[in-house]
Amino acid sequence: MNSIVDNPFNAVEYELDRIKFKKDDKEIEARHFHVRYVVGETEFKHYIGKGDAIEPQTGKTLLGVHIIHKIGDAPFHWDDAVVERLVNSDDTRKEKVTYLKKTSFSKEHPIIEIAFENPESFGGFITKDEVNDLKAGLVFWAGYHVDTSEGFVRLALAKTVDNEGNIYFDGIHVIPESIIRSKRSLVS
Repeated sequence: MNSIVDNPFNAVEYELDRIKFKKDDKEIEARHFHVRYVVGETEFKHYIGKGDAIEPQTGKTLLGVHIIHKIGDAPFHWDDAVVERLVNSDDTRKEKVTYLKKTSFSKEHPIIEIAFENPESFGGFITKDEVNDLKAGLVFWAGYHVDTSEGFVRLALAKTVDNEGNIYFDGIHVIPESIIRSKRSLVS
């Protein structure tokens, strides 16, 4: 794989609230996890009514996305429509956020980042020379490495682990290995 520009955004794995469901007439409790890139932190202020008084509450919220784009010399960017509020500073889940570091790819690590070429479309009137200068963009995804086989990498954006140890994946993406430019492991 060719050397490419490094994605400067760091990923986190965070646990959502535990979920409960029934399976074969048995109550199952499960832990639900997501992997996201941290793209911001915002301060907030909201008010809580307590009897006759209203008291301000302040804190911070981590903002995350599942995908980062890079096209040519343009800055790294993401679609604002996919920005998620991950955790608040007053949220009990803040202890369940694990910051991940990028290392060399290893099949032993279940969380990875992949960068792959993604077709782009451009609008507007441009000359043939300008068209010839256009390149495919890069997409960076971080998630759970489910499998690599038959020329494809299967990456999940979320996983659920039940109290019996069964793992279920969600948000599956199947990417041809031929367009992948880099793979890295993400470790705590």
